[in-house]
Amino acid sequence: MKKMFLGILSVAVVIAGQFASAQFRPPIGEIGLNRPAQDLRVIHRQYNIRTGDHMASSNPDEAITSGYRNEGPVYLIDVTYSPDSQPIFRCRVNNSGNDHFLSTDPNCEGHIFEHLLGYAATQPDRIHQAALTRCYNSRNGDHLETLDISECHRAGYRVEMTLGFVLGI
Repeated sequence: MKKMFLGILSVAVVIAGQFASAQFRPPIGEIGLNRPAQDLRVIHRQYNIRTGDHMASSNPDEAITSGYRNEGPVYLIDVTYSPDSQPIFRCRVNNSGNDHFLSTDPNCEGHIFEHLLGYAATQPDRIHQAALTRCYNSRNGDHLETLDISECHRAGYRVEMTLGFVLGI
């Protein structure tokens, strides 16, 4: 237990010093049940006030020139596959130009594939305890991914699915 606590503390220290870094290797041994230490990627949420689009990105500055602002780092996602994980893809709605969403479907549910974001645990474990939830707002067509399901309800979004479990920041 002490070793796991020190490992989590080490990750927190590394995260605090590397928010701007898109990828790093935590200095710990085991980070979950039967999960070896892996590369983790910091995922930021960006928002475009003109279009109402939320977008997940490992690059905090990816869309600043397109009118997005970085809302900050939200979670860590595994970079490598493990048997108890599933891929998370970033997609864009057909003909929308700017409505991004995350999906576990490599075909993006019939929409446009942009790239593989990373891998989320299929079940919570000692580290991957935060449920990554996808919500949808039918008024403006926006998808929102969050670790706080009440954020969806407060903003008038409908919960669509749990995409997997990640390490919340």
